[in-house]
Amino acid sequence: MSPQGVLPCMHSESRLIHQLAERLCKVHAPAENHEFELKHKLIVDRYPHRNAIPGRASTAEELEFLKQPGSSF
Repeated sequence: MSPQGVLPCMHSESRLIHQLAERLCKVHAPAENHEFELKHKLIVDRYPHRNAIPGRASTAEELEFLKQPGSSF
């Protein structure tokens, strides 16, 4: 698999796809691509950015996460 083949996975909102993409990037992509995937995965794993859409209240931990540099792209 080429490194470019893994890149579309970074834009998925699926945790399952990011689990796969993390493994694929680690093996098939340059280290910087793997680092970007890890950042995307962290955001998708938490995804408090979307809480307002379904009417979920954000936890204090999620609100703190959103204040951190790199919590979104």
